[in-house]
Amino acid sequence: MVRSVGSAGGSRRDGPGGGRAATSATDTDSTHAKPKDRVIVLIGKLAEQHRFPINPGGPAAQGDWTVFRSDLYDEAGNRVGETGGTCTTTRADIALTEPDAATRL
Repeated sequence: MVRSVGSAGGSRRDGPGGGRAATSATDTDSTHAKPKDRVIVLIGKLAEQHRFPINPGGPAAQGDWTVFRSDLYDEAGNRVGETGGTCTTTRADIALTEPDAATRL
């Protein structure tokens, strides 16, 4: 059995449309005396992204969807897979273009 834990590098960017994700896998097979950890570094490059607003042509709004797909590469630059997902906007603030805009929320 292999147990995998990881985190996506959503806040860390390596150039436009790229990010890193690191994961470690621990072999928990009982035939091994000691578990071994292995860190795998993947570089994600955004391949597709589409926005589905609930108010087309208007500002961002609660309920907007963004769908994305990224190609995954190892550190040597070999394509090793892909990942994707969706994001739903849960909070959309008005642009603070006027001095008192924040007080009118």
